[in-house]
Amino acid sequence: MNSFQIMIFSFFLSVTAISVSAQNNDSIKINNFSIEKNEKGDSVSLRFHLMIAPGITKVNDELLLTPILIDIKGNHSFTFPVIRVNGKIREKIVWRKKVLHSSKTEKDLIYTVANRQWSTITCSTPMLANELWVWQAKLLLRRQLRSCCVEKKLDMVELFAWNRTDEYSIVKPEIENKVEMPEILPHKCVTEVLAETEEFVEPIDNYSADKRMLAGEQEGAQIVYFKLAKAEIDNNYQDNEKVLEHIIDVIRRISKDPEVEIARVALLGLSSPEGAFDFNKRLSGKRAEALKQYITARIALADSCFALVNGDEGWEELRYKVEHSDMEYRKEVLNIIDSVPIMKGREGQLQRLKRGVPYRYLEEHFFPQLRRAGYIKVYYRMKNGNI
Repeated sequence: MNSFQIMIFSFFLSVTAISVSAQNNDSIKINNFSIEKNEKGDSVSLRFHLMIAPGITKVNDELLLTPILIDIKGNHSFTFPVIRVNGKIREKIVWRKKVLHSSKTEKDLIYTVANRQWSTITCSTPMLANELWVWQAKLLLRRQLRSCCVEKKLDMVELFAWNRTDEYSIVKPEIENKVEMPEILPHKCVTEVLAETEEFVEPIDNYSADKRMLAGEQEGAQIVYFKLAKAEIDNNYQDNEKVLEHIIDVIRRISKDPEVEIARVALLGLSSPEGAFDFNKRLSGKRAEALKQYITARIALADSCFALVNGDEGWEELRYKVEHSDMEYRKEVLNIIDSVPIMKGREGQLQRLKRGVPYRYLEEHFFPQLRRAGYIKVYYRMKNGNI
């Protein structure tokens, strides 16, 4: 067997594997079937639930399901709207096409089902003439499978058949082997799953423009550090390269999630208390801006998404670290931070305290941690308006 033949053989094997789930008749069930007539008794309608199991299609597949009502003799029929079941990748392709070509809609494909959980579609007919064929008929399911390069018609499936002579009474036929509705777990999109492990990803309801972001209180914060008196991002400084790669990866994954949009990216710029206050305040703002520019150079986000917070000198963060440390003269340092205003010589009193011993400790252990742009917080909004 030459290489071309091997390729052809492998291709047909992949097509067979793709369609296995879609050809499994147990993956599609019918429930709550009913026939009801109108008040005059001259017309009837049919209603039923079509239950579609998760995993029925592979990631690149699209399965088209068409319920068809047909009388036993085959003289009359009614075709229901098509149901489209998309795999994960196919779902994104359809979504993009809908956004880019909103005017070109497929009129017959009115149902599109995500393939991650049990889905229940309610199917019904308009009022049909109350003729005998409606009461002696069967319900079939036409199936058509599409993948990236193959289109295949699957066998027709008979969902349900009935034959009643008392057609002038309202009836709800009992279905043999009645299927119990499985427990439907709430669907979680990519971003919601991310938010369970990434503590800097939150729904927009948690955002408040007035909320003070105290870096020391939070675990899981993504923090980018700067060198003394610098506002340029240095990937080689501390763990910046690893942190930045992770931030970009998470934001990119959220931006590609078709079910959400990035509502806000909050960036807090900070500086240590060393030096002049006015200089440090400008420096903190530049650090937050530098991180914004770093993100927007790699991911297309509107300026309106960003909330840049100038945290000035990180005195609150410093206090938190001192309070939760066992440093010498801890109480004296806290007393100065709490009682002496910044513009009334707070830093100078710390420098003179105990001949500068606690201040040198702060310089070595805490000040480098305050030269940062952090937090980075990413807030998302569900496109269906639930969050």
